Amino acid sequence: MKSIQEEKYEYDKFVIGLVHKIQEIQQDYNKLSDENKIRFENDVMRAFMLNGMVGVLEYFNQWK
Repeated sequence: MKSIQEEKYEYDKFVIGLVHKIQEIQQDYNKLSDENKIRFENDVMRAFMLNGMVGVLEYFNQWK
């Protein structure tokens, strides 16, 4: 079992790494053409909507 300090360090390390990756993605996104930015935004929106629908379906399937 990890100590509270070890857990905090692990979490902080994860968050810092995630922030760096998000910054890299933002920089790459800014280099895209306007057309590809729109395409990417639509793809991301579709993925979120599908994930949301799957979550709702899973929720209702629990009540069968």
